[in-house]
Order: sequence, then C-alpha cells, then structure tokens
Amino acid sequence: MLYDSTAIATLETNAENSHLDTLTLGIPQLNALGLISNVKLIFNWEMDGTAPSTAHGVTAFGGAVTWTWNDTNAYVVTELNFTPSVDDDEKESWDLESQVVITLNDNT
Repeated sequence: MLYDSTAIATLETNAENSHLDTLTLGIPQLNALGLISNVKLIFNWEMDGTAPSTAHGVTAFGGAVTWTWNDTNAYVVTELNFTPSVDDDEKESWDLESQVVITLNDNT
C-alpha cells in the first residue's frame, strides 16, 4: 500500500500566516468488486467563520477539480467528479491507488 486512506487535520488561516493550506491523503489499493462506472470523492467539511470566496482545488487520479465554497453552514459536503480522470482499464481493474491533495485558499 502506497497511500493511507485516513487523514484528519485542522487547517487554520488567519492574519498571522498564509491563507493557503494543503492536506494530503491517499486512496489505497482496492479489491475489484465489479466494473466502476463513476469515480467521485466526497468530502465532509466542518467550518467556523464565513465561507471563503476563493476557488479551492483537489488533485487525484492524474486530474484536478476546482470548486468555490459558497456555503456558510457549519458542515459542508462537497462531491467532486473524477470520472473523466480514470481510464477504462483502471475502472475495470480497480486500479485507483492515488495520492489526493486538497488545497484550501481562505482569503477572508
């Protein structure tokens, strides 16, 4: 196994430090259970304060997805579609092992 699937972190930004934080985790090797049709990463965020207006990004599976966080609720669920980044051979063999890099840019 190259990557660990567990990452818990507290990312804080304020006037004393950078407004950009990065969290790295991974998707481990998986046992094939059938043919994959969609690859999505779902993140559950807990936040305090106002929602940042700057775009954030996630890279995984050789692709990148950005999104703008426009929800000021304390708990935010973000679903990112990485299906176009995974080719048919990887879907068939369940070869999804990948590093996942999450970049949060809080300019507020």
